[in-house]
Amino acid sequence: MGQCFGKKSEPVQTPQDRDREPRHEREVAAPAKSRESKSPKSTKPSVADQAKKSTKSEPKEGGRDVDAEERLHQETDELYQKHEAIIKQHADERARCFDESQKAFKAGDKARAKELSDQGKAAGAAMEKAREEQGAALFRMRNSKLEKNTIDLHGLQLEFAMRKVESFLDKQAKPGAELLIITGAGNHSADKAKIKPAVHKTLKERKLKYEEVNNGSVKVSC
Repeated sequence: MGQCFGKKSEPVQTPQDRDREPRHEREVAAPAKSRESKSPKSTKPSVADQAKKSTKSEPKEGGRDVDAEERLHQETDELYQKHEAIIKQHADERARCFDESQKAFKAGDKARAKELSDQGKAAGAAMEKAREEQGAALFRMRNSKLEKNTIDLHGLQLEFAMRKVESFLDKQAKPGAELLIITGAGNHSADKAKIKPAVHKTLKERKLKYEEVNNGSVKVSC
């Protein structure tokens, strides 16, 4: 009898045969979809979320947010005290020289009195220079990042502050311009606010319209 050389048929696999297969073979044969691991969902905020967060508004003074303004106040006070210590040294030296000059004069030593008087004058000049440097340093700190239509006078002595105000108005008080002058409330003055009333007086003399937007800032309409 002749032999049949047709294609050999594959055995049909029953569920029982499937259960008897080694576990690792079943896993290899499992559909690819079931083997795919789901990547954990990212917790990083999207660009849209970040943009939405960054647009949340906060109260501002002269374009600075509240936290930045608080830090700046602290830095201003530290810088003020640093320069104030230098000014005090020159003031004490001036007082000492003038006092000893008086004693020398009364003792009949006019040459020594003159020498001490000159030293006192030199100490006084150094004191005024140090005060000017203090004002310039504080003004740079408070105004370096502000818009041109804004000036901040925090920490300044009255005379220095008013020179800056006059210069500011000369340059910026053009028809139609709106300016902001941050005077401070004067809470740190020895007796009462000095700069704010002086600014008001200057604005009245220049016939400029102004209004207080808060206790320490003046809006000027040219």
